[in-house]
Amino acid sequence: TISLLKKKNNIKYVLNSNVTKVIGKDHLEKIEVTNKNNEKREFNVSGLFIAIGGIPSSQLFKGIINIDSNGYIKASEKCKTNRRGIFVAGDVRTKEVRQLVTATSDGAIAAMEAVKFLNK
Repeated sequence: TISLLKKKNNIKYVLNSNVTKVIGKDHLEKIEVTNKNNEKREFNVSGLFIAIGGIPSSQLFKGIINIDSNGYIKASEKCKTNRRGIFVAGDVRTKEVRQLVTATSDGAIAAMEAVKFLNK
């Protein structure tokens, strides 16, 4: 799914499509979008935000630890799951912000909590 911000609070959704080209000389002016039928359209834009990985890869843990209805693993701020000794870090964890910097922080927290657990 591609969301195009055209004006403040005015979002146009272009479904089943991918950005296939960015166009501009000194700055971004347009993007080319290609849909599943290989039809191309251009949109005037002044900015582009790229996000990947919207579907968590948590199927392996189904039935072992608590997972919410969207597929994210439920864990505390200390990255602890409902199962003793199982920690989770990164974008697969239930949280509001999913960015590289928060995933990195989760990794450090989960590692420290795992060391504490192993030292008990």
